[in-house]
Amino acid sequence: MKAPALLGLLACSLVLLPLHTPAQGKQKQGEPQVLPAPTWENSFQLWIQRTDGLEMADWTVEHKEVVQRLGKGGLYLRLNYDCSKLPDDYRAEHGLYQSYAWNSPLDSWNPAYNTPDRRARQWDQANQLVSEADKKKHGNPADNDLTLSGCCAVVNEGTEKYIKDLAVRYLREQAEKRFKIFAGPNEYGRIFYMGDERWFDYGPYTQTEFRDWLCHKGEFAKGGRYEGKGCPGGERFSDDPSPEKAQGKGTSFNAAYGTKFTTWQLKYWDLEAFPGELPHSAKGMPAAGERGFVEGGFDAPRAPGQPLWALWNCAREEAPGFLQWRIHQSMIEYVKIAFDAGVPKSEIWTRQHGLHYDPAREGKARNIEMAPWMNVTPWSQMGFNTYGAGSNHQAKWREAGRIAAANGVHWGSFEVHPAYKDPFAMPAATYLQCIRGYYDNGAHLFRAACWGGRVSAESAHGINKGDMLIKGTPFEAAIREFLATAPDRPLGSDPAARWLAPAPRNLSLQDGTLSWDTRMWDGEPFSYADWAAFEGFEVVTAEGLDEKGRPRNSRKLAKLKRDEGCSLKSAPEKLKAIVLVRGISQGGLEGPWSEPLTVAP
Repeated sequence: MKAPALLGLLACSLVLLPLHTPAQGKQKQGEPQVLPAPTWENSFQLWIQRTDGLEMADWTVEHKEVVQRLGKGGLYLRLNYDCSKLPDDYRAEHGLYQSYAWNSPLDSWNPAYNTPDRRARQWDQANQLVSEADKKKHGNPADNDLTLSGCCAVVNEGTEKYIKDLAVRYLREQAEKRFKIFAGPNEYGRIFYMGDERWFDYGPYTQTEFRDWLCHKGEFAKGGRYEGKGCPGGERFSDDPSPEKAQGKGTSFNAAYGTKFTTWQLKYWDLEAFPGELPHSAKGMPAAGERGFVEGGFDAPRAPGQPLWALWNCAREEAPGFLQWRIHQSMIEYVKIAFDAGVPKSEIWTRQHGLHYDPAREGKARNIEMAPWMNVTPWSQMGFNTYGAGSNHQAKWREAGRIAAANGVHWGSFEVHPAYKDPFAMPAATYLQCIRGYYDNGAHLFRAACWGGRVSAESAHGINKGDMLIKGTPFEAAIREFLATAPDRPLGSDPAARWLAPAPRNLSLQDGTLSWDTRMWDGEPFSYADWAAFEGFEVVTAEGLDEKGRPRNSRKLAKLKRDEGCSLKSAPEKLKAIVLVRGISQGGLEGPWSEPLTVAP
């Protein structure tokens, strides 16, 4: 992904990068700049997620409670209450947005989900279909077991339609519902890359794609849709007649990797040798001698330490394994569908998928959390869900900030809770450290889950009522302190930058009272008094403007303090030809003058 650089907040110092630099004109380095209007792009978005299943007659009541307990946030520290049950006009009135979180493309909305071909499902390392019990234990019961393999046309076509339909719906309802985030997919990578259970999808479609990825065959061959994306060095095996025989004088596949395959056919239900559907009644892969079994056929490794393991499973960005390549490639393909449908890149976020790669566990049974690079696509921002706040999280957030800045995107978490199983087990100081870990490393989005906790006695994920709670816990106290104490400045700006108040607007004079707009920017709800650095206004009357647009032969009418409002009573005889107003910010910095108001003779 090549795009303008991200506004990165790296470590504890904020570095101004080119993407969202406020307009500076011909200003020299270090000169004061006019404060830019807050936008989606230049603000740190702290969203409070609401679990909609909880019963409540009027959701606006809870929003008001959230603001009352946490504060309003600032100009650039934007507090948002993300609840789909708020009335549309209420969201508009209060400047709130909501997210459109699409779940896995591998769920029942996908028209391919009901395919009777069991080869399109995911299989565990023991050659069994992933069970309903395991799906309930590790994810939603209705999703996560269709293969991700690019070889499976029925799944690819169904998924493409599924995501396109969601994107079209998002765009159709965007203005009315005030959608701002199209986030997904959720959780599908977990079952593909699932830790000690080693699910990993050992089904025929995935096995075929792994073999072709290794050897630049099929879609990875020249002219295929994945040309150039196969395993580095694999092209040397692309024309070999079998894994044990190299074409010409080259090294055979078996000699290179220590395998003992005798044929490129799959060991279980080779797609070419057995092109018909695997019936829905099939319980597992065939044993030796049974139909569908090929002696000496190709098979992926089933445990760490076996040949090909590092090529099957490795989360290092510089040498990803096939599983990591497939998850990353799937995300690229999926979010591009939404982008092509018209969803802006700034609003598309990847979702879920863990945060880190642990080199200390390379090749062992659990290096399962995914590295941030796997969430980078050319068509989206970089997001993931993160739960917990262990000692290694600071390193994770630094790495996420580095990768996002290098790829010119924002990063953040669509769902985050540092102590989701027991919200009272963590002190407010640790919660606060977590929020600041995001902010200091350039995050744009911190969507905290959930204000009122979970709903049912037990969810499909094993989350109980009260888990992921914010209200009344140290998490709430930490959010409140962060919003009250973090510097309220444009995201990514230099901490040493000096800011000028925007020029006052809409001056009018009626019955001897001069007044102007209390809002700093048109279309934004923020008043001058909402900016902590604002000190007050200077009001002058003048005979006109000089060649540089400055007041000529001026006389000061008043200097108003920040709490003295946006109006001034003045006797007509004190006024000259024009009246102007400018804001004064911290340090006595004088902002630009307003447009002159002509005083009637």
